[in-house]
Amino acid sequence: MADQGHIKCAECKHAKKKCANCCIRAFLLEGEGEDDYEAILNVFTLDNFKSWMEHTSDEQKAELVESMAWEAGVRMQFPVTGAYGIYNALADENVILKQRINTLKQQNKILEQSLKLLSQGKKA
Repeated sequence: MADQGHIKCAECKHAKKKCANCCIRAFLLEGEGEDDYEAILNVFTLDNFKSWMEHTSDEQKAELVESMAWEAGVRMQFPVTGAYGIYNALADENVILKQRINTLKQQNKILEQSLKLLSQGKKA
């Protein structure tokens, strides 16, 4: 049975225990954070999560949880390469896009020259 007016954090919900108001994760992992919490737990382990939370300032805890949730989600989707695989894919795409920009610039230059020749031919 849940406390009246108090939402359990994901950890306390997972452990099926009462969530104290002083729980260091309660204000970060309420309600919909349960999926993120499960991903963090599966990838980083509870001990690592607790340790990082305890050694992080209050101002940075939300950012830590968001970062860990993202990394855990990526690692679960791409177990072999994780975030590094996404980085490599984006770097490869960046190279392709830069090549495409150069090609378009060359085509634009050719079109500008053709337009210039056409406009000079009409004057003659």
